[in-house]
Amino acid sequence: MRLELHPADDVLVRFTQSVEQLGAGKARVAMARALNHEGRKTFTLVKRTLGKQTSAPAAIIASQVRYRQPSQKGEALQAEIRATGSELPLKDFKPRQFKAGTRARVWGRLQSFPGTFMGPRPGVVAAGLRGHVWVRGGADRLPIEVVFGPSLPKEMVKDATAEAFTSSFAGLADRVTHEVGRLLPG
Repeated sequence: MRLELHPADDVLVRFTQSVEQLGAGKARVAMARALNHEGRKTFTLVKRTLGKQTSAPAAIIASQVRYRQPSQKGEALQAEIRATGSELPLKDFKPRQFKAGTRARVWGRLQSFPGTFMGPRPGVVAAGLRGHVWVRGGADRLPIEVVFGPSLPKEMVKDATAEAFTSSFAGLADRVTHEVGRLLPG
């Protein structure tokens, strides 16, 4: 997810007189500070919303979602929120095995995964299976495959998290006003 500000954007046009007083260099600094401030707030909001949307543990979100502050290079200022990683295994969502399969809290609700297992019987997790939730590939005993849940990069660009990202930069113009005011003399 990326937000870019170009020189012709409404935010810059609105502050033309202040930009002329500051000069191009200091105006760019003010815009970068404002974008970084709002970007950090958006980063926090995105992480919280992503946690609610996927039910992923906060430690996993913290390790896979990163914020890159505005770069002063190039035409546009860019703040970036990036998620890495593939699908998370169900073992990260506190699964429990029952007779009919396994249950885990994924995507914000408790879900059943019929035909899955973690050990030979409910309540026993086989050490060789490393705590993962498994499903058989067919009618035979083998092969078995690990069951996966959500992928943070895929979940970040849809539903509530994407909406939180797009709606959170509403205060950018006010923040630019604040940062320009800090840099203006007197």
